Amino acid sequence: MAAFEAGEAGGGAMGIRNRVLSFMKVGNTAAVKELHDSGEWADLETVVYSGKEPDGNTWYYTAMALAAYFKQLEVMRWLVEKGAKVNENREWHQLPSHAAASAGFIEGLELLKEKGCDLSKADSSGVAPVHSAAAYGHLPTLLLLHSYGVPMDVKNKNGRTPA
Repeated sequence: MAAFEAGEAGGGAMGIRNRVLSFMKVGNTAAVKELHDSGEWADLETVVYSGKEPDGNTWYYTAMALAAYFKQLEVMRWLVEKGAKVNENREWHQLPSHAAASAGFIEGLELLKEKGCDLSKADSSGVAPVHSAAAYGHLPTLLLLHSYGVPMDVKNKNGRTPA
């Protein structure tokens, strides 16, 4: 039985999204690779997860953002190798750098920086990775971002700084 079929139900786009999400959570890199290589999930920029925020906005996550959030460095490296974007520009998409910062995933941020990611880039609501790291109390992440020259006093669209 294929690695991506084990214990997974559902077909079509929703089934694929659910499988990618479940593999990211547990770090099943082999299953992520096999699902992609099978041709079922060829577009790495496809939204694989979405969630509602308290303000009613829906955030969308690509595989790269999920891998960053779940601290899956090997998956992130593989996604970059396959051409996944490290800088996202679509409205209401969770940026990989924000996902890594909110998870306190220093190695992920280092990889993103190495691959050309703008670690000071704000999302569509003006939130930058420093806001995400501060919101979750990740001081080592803030120190890393500071060491890269990321401004610590940036304001989001509501005028709030990370502090």
